[in-house]
Amino acid sequence: MKKSEIVEGGIYSNKRGWQRVVLGISEAGEYRLYFGQDEKHTLQYKQLSGKEAGRTANSTVASFASWAKKREN
Repeated sequence: MKKSEIVEGGIYSNKRGWQRVVLGISEAGEYRLYFGQDEKHTLQYKQLSGKEAGRTANSTVASFASWAKKREN
C-alpha cells in the first residue's frame, strides 16, 4: 500500500486477520518509536484484532504502509 493511502481514522488489515486503526499521523515525528529517530513521518495505531488487540503502538508511515494490504473502511 502507498504511504499516501494511509489516513487518520482508517482501518487496515494485512489479510491475515489482523486489523489496526490509525489514531493519529504526524509529519513532525510526534509518534516516534525511539528518541533520536530520523524519520519524522510517523503514526500511532491501535491493534483491533489478534493476540495484541487493544494495544496502542507507534510506527513510521512507511513501515505501516508496508504492513497494510487493504483498507477496511
